[in-house]
Amino acid sequence: MDKKITKIRFRYIRDAVGNPLACIAYTLKEKVLSYGLAVQNPKDNFNAKLAREIASGRLIKRTQVLALELDYTPDHLDNATLRQLLISLRESDKLSTRMNKHINFILTVYDCGSPTLISATG
Repeated sequence: MDKKITKIRFRYIRDAVGNPLACIAYTLKEKVLSYGLAVQNPKDNFNAKLAREIASGRLIKRTQVLALELDYTPDHLDNATLRQLLISLRESDKLSTRMNKHINFILTVYDCGSPTLISATG
């Protein structure tokens, strides 16, 4: 049986002045988003490599899945897909208080639609 390996992609969510809040590791197939999430502790300096390792580890070990309700099939984590993910997470009871604060901030500041997305490099 030939098993296709799906490449893990990364997105950073940043606040209005560019400070990182979280890293999302994800795979996207058709309209199914599988993801892992790493949220920065405000007491720590952000480390992109560590954030990617934590997010991808969570993607692999504790995959969360979201069936997307979009009129199209996205090929990357665009703003509409991210918005749907964040709203779904906000409605979940499995998140930490810190993550809930970050999500509420992002959805409020960016009017529920245009959080800053920065692609990972390297």
